[in-house]
Amino acid sequence: MCVTRQHFGILLIIIGTTCIAFSVRVKRQYDREMGSAVDKLKKENPNIFEPTETTIVRALLWSGLICIVIGSFLQW
Repeated sequence: MCVTRQHFGILLIIIGTTCIAFSVRVKRQYDREMGSAVDKLKKENPNIFEPTETTIVRALLWSGLICIVIGSFLQW
Protein backbone atom coordinates (compact mmCIF):
# COMPACT_ATOMS: atom_id res chain seq x y z
CA MET A 1 0.00 0.00 0.00
CA CYS A 2 1.47 3.30 -1.11
CA VAL A 3 0.65 6.63 0.51
CA THR A 4 1.27 9.47 -1.89
CA ARG A 5 1.83 13.15 -1.23
CA GLN A 6 -1.77 13.88 -2.23
CA HIS A 7 -3.13 11.31 0.25
CA PHE A 8 -1.08 12.85 3.03
CA GLY A 9 -2.36 16.30 2.01
CA ILE A 10 -5.98 15.16 2.19
CA LEU A 11 -5.39 13.72 5.66
CA LEU A 12 -3.85 17.01 6.80
CA ILE A 13 -6.86 18.92 5.46
CA ILE A 14 -9.26 16.62 7.33
CA ILE A 15 -7.24 16.99 10.55
CA GLY A 16 -7.12 20.77 10.11
CA THR A 17 -10.86 20.99 9.53
CA THR A 18 -11.50 18.94 12.66
CA CYS A 19 -9.21 21.19 14.70
CA ILE A 20 -11.06 24.28 13.50
CA ALA A 21 -14.42 22.69 14.31
CA PHE A 22 -13.35 21.87 17.88
CA SER A 23 -11.76 25.29 18.44
CA VAL A 24 -15.17 26.94 18.99
CA ARG A 25 -16.53 26.79 22.54
CA VAL A 26 -20.12 27.82 23.31
CA LYS A 27 -21.33 28.39 26.88
CA ARG A 28 -24.95 28.91 27.87
CA GLN A 29 -25.65 32.10 29.79
CA TYR A 30 -28.31 30.55 32.01
CA ASP A 31 -27.53 27.59 34.27
CA ARG A 32 -29.53 25.33 36.56
CA GLU A 33 -33.06 26.59 37.25
CA MET A 34 -33.02 29.37 34.69
CA GLY A 35 -31.58 26.99 32.09
CA SER A 36 -34.34 24.48 32.63
CA ALA A 37 -36.94 27.27 32.43
CA VAL A 38 -35.48 28.42 29.11
CA ASP A 39 -35.50 24.83 27.83
CA LYS A 40 -39.22 24.52 28.70
CA LEU A 41 -39.96 27.81 26.92
CA LYS A 42 -38.01 26.63 23.87
CA LYS A 43 -40.16 23.48 23.67
CA GLU A 44 -43.29 25.63 23.57
CA ASN A 45 -41.87 28.25 21.18
CA PRO A 46 -38.79 27.17 19.19
CA ASN A 47 -38.22 30.73 17.92
CA ILE A 48 -36.94 31.91 21.32
CA PHE A 49 -33.29 32.98 21.33
CA GLU A 50 -31.00 32.14 24.23
CA PRO A 51 -27.94 34.33 24.84
CA THR A 52 -24.64 32.45 24.71
CA GLU A 53 -20.97 33.23 25.18
CA THR A 54 -18.74 32.02 22.35
CA THR A 55 -14.96 31.76 22.56
CA ILE A 56 -12.31 30.43 20.20
CA VAL A 57 -9.31 28.38 21.33
CA ARG A 58 -6.55 30.10 19.39
CA ALA A 59 -4.06 27.22 19.47
CA LEU A 60 -6.55 24.84 17.85
CA LEU A 61 -7.64 27.45 15.32
CA TRP A 62 -4.11 28.28 14.17
CA SER A 63 -2.95 24.65 14.12
CA GLY A 64 -6.01 23.78 12.03
CA LEU A 65 -5.32 26.61 9.60
CA ILE A 66 -1.67 25.59 9.28
CA CYS A 67 -2.66 21.97 8.60
CA ILE A 68 -5.08 23.10 5.89
CA VAL A 69 -2.46 25.33 4.24
CA ILE A 70 0.19 22.59 4.24
CA GLY A 71 -2.34 20.04 3.02
CA SER A 72 -3.38 22.36 0.20
CA PHE A 73 0.21 22.85 -0.92
CA LEU A 74 0.75 19.09 -0.94
CA GLN A 75 -2.03 18.73 -3.51
CA TRP A 76 0.11 20.33 -6.24
